[in-house]
Amino acid sequence: MEYILYTVFTVLFIWLTLNIYMYLFGYKHVFNFYHNNDIPSNFGINMNYKFLTSSSYDSDVLLWYKKPKAGKPTIVYFHGRSDSLGWRSSRYNEYIKKGYGLVASSYFYNGSKNKKPVEKIIISDGHHILNWVVSELRIKKKDIVLYGESFGCVVASKIASSNDKYRGLVMEVPFYNMYRMFVIGAKKMLGFFHYIFPVIKIFVGYEFDNAKNLKKVNIPVLIGGAQKDSVTPFNHSVELYEVANTPKKHITFKDRRHMELYDTKDWVNEVCDFAEKGLGKIKKQKKII
Repeated sequence: MEYILYTVFTVLFIWLTLNIYMYLFGYKHVFNFYHNNDIPSNFGINMNYKFLTSSSYDSDVLLWYKKPKAGKPTIVYFHGRSDSLGWRSSRYNEYIKKGYGLVASSYFYNGSKNKKPVEKIIISDGHHILNWVVSELRIKKKDIVLYGESFGCVVASKIASSNDKYRGLVMEVPFYNMYRMFVIGAKKMLGFFHYIFPVIKIFVGYEFDNAKNLKKVNIPVLIGGAQKDSVTPFNHSVELYEVANTPKKHITFKDRRHMELYDTKDWVNEVCDFAEKGLGKIKKQKKII
């Protein structure tokens, strides 16, 4: 009997310890940290830049921006959890050379490995950036397309859920919510033992919930999912499409992996068509490329 109690106590202790570890340090397995002082000219792209004070007060976010040509929309781009603005410069250039405005930002934690990402600050910074775009660049909300890439989708979808009349919401390889991503991380770390030591939702420490946000979004939504994605499961994008209100469109890239949607012009063309025309008379549509 003592052996059984000892075993149960040990299992519970390990389980609780792992969940506390996930709460305190799990973000280090989810977020990658890169410096936030990339200058556009270093990457051969014709954009301006500005440091904007973060809601965290002891940090800045770096903005790259380019005003649109007359009559063209502006894409406000929230990037994924890793790498820098410079790494994505070729993506930005796809839209700039078509005359679109483009605003891209770092996150406050990009500037230091010692800063833990705080959900409230990340979302607050996103709103702050949009306010700056409207007030300083003089761009109307109806001409702004919110673009989220992977992790950036939760920032874009949260802003879109505010019911401001933005032009549309684009989600590239989004995840359902952060809890499900932590479960995936636990599977990779623990293998079979993740069934014995499951992740407790309250210990995740982040909500970052695209599904919850999308239920409140009432502007056109374009979602792109990569069927061979090993980072964000493809089925997450499909489930989010089902949750989203109309009008909405889901595009399946059957031979692409995470961050490979720009390997050909298909995704760029879809985003540009969406930015220019919205979804027209389409209420809901699924497409395979």
